[in-house]
Amino acid sequence: MTNIINTIRTNKKGFSLIVTLILSFVALGFISALLYLIMSGTTLSGKGKIYTSALEAAKGLTDVIVLKINTDSLTCNPSPCSSGSVVTNVANLLDGTGYTGTIRVINKSTYAYGTPSKNYDLYLINIVVTANFGKDRSEVEFAYEVEK
Repeated sequence: MTNIINTIRTNKKGFSLIVTLILSFVALGFISALLYLIMSGTTLSGKGKIYTSALEAAKGLTDVIVLKINTDSLTCNPSPCSSGSVVTNVANLLDGTGYTGTIRVINKSTYAYGTPSKNYDLYLINIVVTANFGKDRSEVEFAYEVEK
C-alpha cells in the first residue's frame, strides 16, 4: 500500500497534463478574442466604406447641380425652381448604384448689388443620399450664387 501512495506522489504526469490543458484553453481564449477583433474591425470598416461612398455620391451630385444651374437646365417640381421644390432631373443619376438621393432647393432668392447693379440668384440646396442596403446616409447642404 505504501508503494502505491509513493507512486502517486512521485507521478507528475497528471500535473503536467492539467497545466498543458490550462495553457491550451488560455491560448484558445486569446485566439478567439483576436478573431473577434478582426471580424468586428472588418464590419466597422465596411460600414465606413458605405458612408464614404454615400458622401462621395452626394458630392458628385453637387457638381452636377452646379453644372445644371450654370446652364439653366435645372428642373424642379413644382416648376420653376423655388424655395421648397424638389430637383427632378438629377436624382436619377444614382439609379443602379445602390443609393437613392433626394435633392431639395431650401431657398432661392434673387437680389441685385454692385455698381452697375447686377442681378444674382442664390440657391441653398440640400442633398440627402441614402444606402439601399443599410441605414447609412449622407447629407450635404451648400449655397451657390449665379449671375442672371
